[in-house]
Amino acid sequence: MVGRRNALKLVLLTTGLGLIALCVVMLACAPAAPSGQASGQAEPDAPTIATVTPTLRWLGDTPSASELATIRAIPTATPYPPGYVKPTDLPTYTPTPPYPTMLAQLLAEEAALQTAEASSGVGGAAGAGRAEVSATEAALAALSEEVALGEYDAIARVRVLSSRDVMVAKHGTDPSSKLEKARRFTVAVVTTYRGTLPAQFDIVSFEAFSTDDLDAGREYILGVYRLLIPESEYSASEPWRAAFSPEALAAAGGEAYSYNVRMTWIIDGQTARLVPAKYFHEGMPGYGSHLEAARISWAWALPLPTIEDALRPAAP
Repeated sequence: MVGRRNALKLVLLTTGLGLIALCVVMLACAPAAPSGQASGQAEPDAPTIATVTPTLRWLGDTPSASELATIRAIPTATPYPPGYVKPTDLPTYTPTPPYPTMLAQLLAEEAALQTAEASSGVGGAAGAGRAEVSATEAALAALSEEVALGEYDAIARVRVLSSRDVMVAKHGTDPSSKLEKARRFTVAVVTTYRGTLPAQFDIVSFEAFSTDDLDAGREYILGVYRLLIPESEYSASEPWRAAFSPEALAAAGGEAYSYNVRMTWIIDGQTARLVPAKYFHEGMPGYGSHLEAARISWAWALPLPTIEDALRPAAP
């Protein structure tokens, strides 16, 4: 019994000593009282942290306060101007219509313009007459220039009768020469204006120059020259002709002519139309014949009596 009481006293004593030690530690860790608090003096104001404004470097004089305010008021982003199209909003692509469609639209617009001018009295008949004479004079001048060059043996109005395909030796005097495909058009002479021609003859067109093919059944005014000839008649002074041995000439279908593409007029009713040189040299998409190409608005056209009078030699 006595031993139990002594043990209880020991536990109580140990617990008390532990509590006293804990209080000492807490007092030691507490913040110290501010200076002057114990003496009853007022606590001073807390220190203010100054806002640091960065110093800006200027190329010229340092701007004033109002200038700085103006600079800082400038908006950082400029709004898009009216009608601006962003790169992500590209316009829809519209394909270019075919050339015949564009030409038809242009002709319709031109006709509408002429109708409007006629109804309003603008231009008048005198202006139209001057334009027609100017175009005629230009066409006749070009025709006269080609005639003066003399790159033909004869000038005639011919009618296309028929055609057939043949194989022609590239080097007519060499029997083993490579062959190339060609087409022979048989034409009948309607009128001869210069030179002499048989009543019928053949015009040859090679496959590599398909735009040279004559329109079947049409009439033309052409400057023609002999192309495929016997080697016995060849002269070095006329390099535009092709000499053939008798065997090669017979295989090619016999002698044949060619024509000057710069002087190719196709008959369209009572009008002769010049086939554009572009059709021969570059081709014209949408046009598959001489007549189609010659009917475009900017091609030259002459009345048949006018062109025939110009082609006939002047009377001595």
